[in-house]
Amino acid sequence: MNQQLSELRKQPHWSFSSLNSFINICSLQWAFRYIYKLESEQTSVNLIFGTVFHKTASWMALLRQKDIYVTSEEAMNVFSEIWNIEYKAEDKLKLSSDEVNKLNDTGRKMIECLNSKWIEDNIVSVGKAFSVFFPGTSKALVGEIDLIVKDEEDNKILVDWKTSARKWPVDKANKDLQATCFLYAYEQVDPDFSATDNLFRYDVVTKTKEPSYTQHSTYRTKDDFQRLSQLIRTVERAVKAEVFLPNDSGYFCNGCQYACVCKSWHRNQARTISIPIAA
Repeated sequence: MNQQLSELRKQPHWSFSSLNSFINICSLQWAFRYIYKLESEQTSVNLIFGTVFHKTASWMALLRQKDIYVTSEEAMNVFSEIWNIEYKAEDKLKLSSDEVNKLNDTGRKMIECLNSKWIEDNIVSVGKAFSVFFPGTSKALVGEIDLIVKDEEDNKILVDWKTSARKWPVDKANKDLQATCFLYAYEQVDPDFSATDNLFRYDVVTKTKEPSYTQHSTYRTKDDFQRLSQLIRTVERAVKAEVFLPNDSGYFCNGCQYACVCKSWHRNQARTISIPIAA
């Protein structure tokens, strides 16, 4: 992890992932993790896999920044080395040997796809950390931009690498909260950057049998930033009022790391406010 980012995270803060978790995934899951500090029941294999992919992609980008272009075989071997370290370090990640090998093979193919199809020469920064405040919020927004590049006209583009089970819908990038967070944040740390005049780009590599690499560019307006600022203020009020609700029909419910404690959440809440409950 970027040393600067690890230092920034020591202070109370918001991150894109925590905001997205509260707003779009499950506010109760968010509370179990960030408020009640409960130990997770399991580790998400997708989280570990994504971490390994990002570390490998960052390694490739740092070398390209120095005009060093590695072969796909070299990049794939680095993925395997990092994968073996990361999955073995997670006690709550229970994988069979076949699953380990399959995920390693998938990751190697994805890195090969990225290395061969990602053509970018003008790399400005890799792993740019930031900490900024939105108006009226109590905590800073902290995060790290995967990659900053320049196009042919010398305009900066913020890039985030994504792994996905399938190709993204064409409009997903325009709705995603991360671009709004990062474009606003980078404008605060780079006085020469205009968040409304520059692009954010998602570079998506699929986990399919034959991985694909697709770039999804998007932009944001001042109204988008005002909306995000209001969202954060509203989330902070909800947290203060302890308004945490389960999202039982959500896509991420299956495999949630707090599934067991969630099942008894309503009974514990009822006891707290003295509502009669069934035995």
